Amino acid sequence: MKNILITGVSRGLGLVITRSLLGQGGWTVYGISRNTTLEFDKLSGQYPGRLNWLSYDLLDSGGLETRIFNEFIGATTPLHAFINNAAVSYNELIPRMQEKQVEELIRLNLTTPLLLTKYVIRNFIRHQTRGSIIHISSFCSGTGVNGLAMYAATKGGLESFSLNTAREWGRKGIRSNALALGFLDLGMSAVVPGRAKEAFISSSPLQSPVSVESVTSMISYLLSEDAYTVTGQTFFLDSGGM
Repeated sequence: MKNILITGVSRGLGLVITRSLLGQGGWTVYGISRNTTLEFDKLSGQYPGRLNWLSYDLLDSGGLETRIFNEFIGATTPLHAFINNAAVSYNELIPRMQEKQVEELIRLNLTTPLLLTKYVIRNFIRHQTRGSIIHISSFCSGTGVNGLAMYAATKGGLESFSLNTAREWGRKGIRSNALALGFLDLGMSAVVPGRAKEAFISSSPLQSPVSVESVTSMISYLLSEDAYTVTGQTFFLDSGGM
């Protein structure tokens, strides 16, 4: 049984990913979110002992090592993978963004993932694990989207960090990749007004939203031994370009 740390597990894409990995078998999930949901509680009941949950506000970057890695996961538990999924977004033009919103974007979308990766790699090294790291990013990191400039900037930084992590730790068999997702009918997509979202979807070559099945299939591949030589990449799952 392999162990995986996933952030933002209680709803949206994080819940879908968690359900998919538990359904495949072979994974014990250590999941983090601020709150729980009825759907997540139901899933937890279906997989006793394989779905461990910690209520934690990831905006509090000061307690990451103690609360998550020392107390929740434990120093003796080897991690085999990490999926950085939790994120925050605000649909607002640059001059209208509040300073507090900017700080939250940077802290949750960039600072916390960087620090979590630091502690995950320490765990990999301690247990001599050829671990896999997956950062959930967004197509808007490379595409201009009105109202999402600062969100896109944090995701662009995350993709650069993923690439450099792969370069730095490939010698230890540690892999790092990012998934730049287009609009899903889940989670973060809801921050964009329906008319704007439909315009992006209709302008894509496939003219369809991204299916969560394609995301979970890609994640399963990247976590598998078949993808051992795949690292340092950002994969765009955006219906051909939104």
